[in-house]
Amino acid sequence: MMRCLFLVAIILVAVRAQILSQSEKEKMRAIHEGCMKETAADPALIGKAVKGEYVDDPKLKNQIFCVTQKIGFTDESGEIMKEQTVKKLTEKFKNEKVINAAVEKCVDKKATPSDTAFEFVKCLHAYAPEGLDIMALMA
Repeated sequence: MMRCLFLVAIILVAVRAQILSQSEKEKMRAIHEGCMKETAADPALIGKAVKGEYVDDPKLKNQIFCVTQKIGFTDESGEIMKEQTVKKLTEKFKNEKVINAAVEKCVDKKATPSDTAFEFVKCLHAYAPEGLDIMALMA
């Protein structure tokens, strides 16, 4: 519980500090838009996911898998690339111990690559404050 609260505090500080540069925000926007063209995911469902409401929808799952693959958190088989994920998140939040614990807790291989990515991001989002686009923080 303490780790969860600490991670939330780190994320809040990061958001207030505008942790993503303008170019990183543009890069994430391009990734999201490119994946939307590939997956035809419903923007309303993506918006719900941003707010922490993950609807069990195949296109949304494919969208999340596409994004996590393009940012290097999963490989093409859906395997979570833990070291790379921790490294990228640590670059933004500067607390490898807490981030490593969160990533370890959230890695759980599911039946399909899309299901694995979906559940991974959903779990990471549980560590973030409401309304935070966790996918944008993974740039």
